[in-house]
Amino acid sequence: MTIEVNYSELPLHEFLGMTWEQYQRWVENEEQGPSAALLRDLSMVVKPAGFHIWFNTPIPDLGGLTPLEAFREGKGGEVAKVVKSYLDPSFG
Repeated sequence: MTIEVNYSELPLHEFLGMTWEQYQRWVENEEQGPSAALLRDLSMVVKPAGFHIWFNTPIPDLGGLTPLEAFREGKGGEVAKVVKSYLDPSFG
């Protein structure tokens, strides 16, 4: 039996497999979690329903780490640079 999840109906903290309290603590420190500005910028290029996929996809510019892994390793600034690069008009 396969259970399908409609991520567009889940809050972001559930996409990331966190409790609301964990998520709140996470976003308070940009090196450990995404800032509101990063999430806003990301939402300009990725639909919020796709955040779960993006946060769990290895990114070459992060040395093959997923954005979640990069945050866990204290590389939030690098994740922010990647997201900002998506907003560059010459991207893609």
